[in-house]
Amino acid sequence: MKKNLWDLLPITLVVSALLVGCAKPPQVEIDAAKAAVDQAKTEGADIYAKTEMIKAQEAFKEGMAEVNKQKGMFFADYTQSKKLLKGAMALADAAKSKAGLGRVKARAEAEEALARAESVIKEVKKLIAKKPKNKKKRTKFKALKKELAMASTAAASVKKTIDAGDYIRARGDAVMALTTAEEIKNKIAPKAKKVKMVKKAKKVTKKKKRALRKKRS
Repeated sequence: MKKNLWDLLPITLVVSALLVGCAKPPQVEIDAAKAAVDQAKTEGADIYAKTEMIKAQEAFKEGMAEVNKQKGMFFADYTQSKKLLKGAMALADAAKSKAGLGRVKARAEAEEALARAESVIKEVKKLIAKKPKNKKKRTKFKALKKELAMASTAAASVKKTIDAGDYIRARGDAVMALTTAEEIKNKIAPKAKKVKMVKKAKKVTKKKKRALRKKRS
């Protein structure tokens, strides 16, 4: 009986070797890893989680390279391939998660900058509502109104960009609109303040003159 078992051993080894050699590529792991990487990109990981996305893509490429390497071998072993592909899937999921948080943050920042820009634009419109009597000042105010109109148009386009889901661009455009509006305000505010001070001084002077007339009479 013992002799018979020893006789069967070479056959068992040959069958085992053939089974290993006929191992199929880990298609389930390949599909799962690819789907995870593609989904992460769809969620904006290449924008909001660039580093993590690159790592996931590189890990997937490494896994596929190992798969192709094993395909060319008679005794293929896809253990390492599966390990690398599972790692790629984990990295892709992490990139997707970070992208979601980054997208929410970018939108919030874009909406905040837009709200501030609209507030400053509204304030500036009130400051330049009245035309200055001086011709030179009127020319300057006219130029500033054009700049303000451009800032208003930019602010309006930001809303559309936010609705389109391009939060990075929306944030940049909103900040630019805000910066332009604040620059215009800084150009006008000192002039407006000076005008108010002059008007106040004139009122005070008139009151004093009236008081003197009353005393004289």
